[in-house]
Amino acid sequence: MRTAADADWAYDFSYARSLEELHAALNAAGPWVWQGRDGAWYGSYLRATPAEGVRVRIHHFPDQAQPFSALLQLKAGARAARAAIDAAFRALLEGAGARDLNPIEPYD
Repeated sequence: MRTAADADWAYDFSYARSLEELHAALNAAGPWVWQGRDGAWYGSYLRATPAEGVRVRIHHFPDQAQPFSALLQLKAGARAARAAIDAAFRALLEGAGARDLNPIEPYD
């Protein structure tokens, strides 16, 4: 059950290659381990759980101007700090070649 103390935040961004190539680039960079997943609602997406109580998902929406979106979720009581997770995520995306990272409203 989610509570008001949970923290969700999101971004959209551009990436010149496919979701599969982003998957490979993120795993090559480490230290987070990314898994390719399929869901009924969002289709294929990437998921990482870099720490207990933290979940990061990247979705690909090819028909949008910013075709990639990321949802970061930090559950109440997680030992990880939002600022640290956010900084690590931004560095991973930058290293993979993502660009035009913009904050958006969290979605789910």
